[in-house]
Amino acid sequence: MNDARNKNNRSNASVLFFFNGQALFIGQGTDAAPHTHHVLQITIGLKENFRICRDDEWISARYAITGPDTSHRLEGPDSGQAILLLDPENRVTENIKDKFLGTTSMAFPEFESVRPFAGELNRLSGKPSCQTARAAMEGILSALVPDLKPSPGRDPRIMKVRAYLKTLEEKKIPLSELSDFIGLSESRLVHLFKSETGIPIRRYLLWLRLMEALTLILENVSFTTAAHDAGFSDSAHLSRTFKQMFGIPPKQILKNSQFVQAISCPEQYPDCKPFN
Repeated sequence: MNDARNKNNRSNASVLFFFNGQALFIGQGTDAAPHTHHVLQITIGLKENFRICRDDEWISARYAITGPDTSHRLEGPDSGQAILLLDPENRVTENIKDKFLGTTSMAFPEFESVRPFAGELNRLSGKPSCQTARAAMEGILSALVPDLKPSPGRDPRIMKVRAYLKTLEEKKIPLSELSDFIGLSESRLVHLFKSETGIPIRRYLLWLRLMEALTLILENVSFTTAAHDAGFSDSAHLSRTFKQMFGIPPKQILKNSQFVQAISCPEQYPDCKPFN
């Protein structure tokens, strides 16, 4: 009986996908208190409206964009929400901010533009798939900014840099050393890396360290050891950085791990690599 119950709980678990500089949460999004994080948040009610609070005003919505560093609170019904968290320095995020937010902190686009993706997102909690999650995210972002200029072709030098960074035991390296490795000036490397990937190179290194730390934690390594091994000064530094990047502390993922499945999605592969 317990096995059956656990299996049922797992099948109904919330799921949290991690991509490069992005995250996608599928489940019931409820924030007990107002909070602020450094990522841009896109919230979609999968079957019905949710309520979101800004400046002490509760707003009922099916689709909302919350700007970075905006204090807010979310109350989501049991039917679930999809919450996209985007690095504020990403090229797509910058376009979304320019188009929808401007001088305001929250926007409410027409839900019809993303309705085709709601059913697909809802099914991800029962059958997690990096490929499906990535396709849905790209579809939503394309619906928001269909006129986004395409990324330039992949520069082999930046591909070489990214491959090299992943081989480093500790994902920390001076830019001077990296520029010597690739044969570019530091300023040229910084500019070209963001132009090619949409994310600054220092933020990309931070992303790699965060993923390494989270992988260690979910392998039952202590927060302190995982933080040090991944290049953070201590567990508090790790927690602060993680929350700044994704809006939630890592311990929140692990608090009820039987109900929250965290999945790392490789950049170029359709299969999932579950953390837990």
